[in-house]
Amino acid sequence: MLVSDKIRLLDRIGEGGMGTVWVAEHLTLETQVAVKLMRARAKEALQGSERFRLEAKAAARLQSPHVVRTLDYGVTEDDVPYIVMELLQGETLAERLAREGSLALADTATIVAHVAKALGEAHQLGIVHRDIKPSNLFLTSADDELLVKVLDFGIAKAVEQDTSVTTTGAMVGTLLYMSPEQLTDARAVSFSADLWSLAVVAYRTLTGQPPFDASTPVAMYKEMMGGRFRAPSELLGGDAADLDRWFSRALAAEPG
Repeated sequence: MLVSDKIRLLDRIGEGGMGTVWVAEHLTLETQVAVKLMRARAKEALQGSERFRLEAKAAARLQSPHVVRTLDYGVTEDDVPYIVMELLQGETLAERLAREGSLALADTATIVAHVAKALGEAHQLGIVHRDIKPSNLFLTSADDELLVKVLDFGIAKAVEQDTSVTTTGAMVGTLLYMSPEQLTDARAVSFSADLWSLAVVAYRTLTGQPPFDASTPVAMYKEMMGGRFRAPSELLGGDAADLDRWFSRALAAEPG
């Protein structure tokens, strides 16, 4: 299936709320790429196409090796928006955790460091990701060393942009990884929301379970504001006092 005169879809390799992801052939460059196609129902949703365009625009501005590279953006003859990205080899952190349960401290630290570098550049450009979670972190390698790349800027927002793309009252993000401020007002989140989400990812990766786990936003908010989560030292054993202090600060309810 051709999406343009240069891009031919080969195999579907993933899907999410906004679209499906395919391995594709770039006919001009004679290489394989990844293509994200917007779902029809997402396009029909309020300002779905605009959000997809903003994803491409936000990701293309980032030059960090820890962000998946965006190569092109376009619309098919059937008026379906698509994004062309580098094709990665590896798996998401979610897939790794589903198989292994948790990861060692060294690997967890590498993941945090790499994602923090990606977020550092995004934040300098005024971009908040708003959906940092294991399924949006891709584990690949470079020179036989772990390399982490951030995926999916589909709900990213520019701090200074018009917030009309986010509907009033709409919840944007993934409940387990959303910061307290994001739970109450997705339009008003700042860079601290991404750091909270990264801390939750770190806790889940290291201990095998999320720090907060509730079935409703209200219950989750109460847990977060109460600061009620098990210290990593209780779950990991040994001398983990430094980790306890790190998570106590990283998961503080106050954004500052």
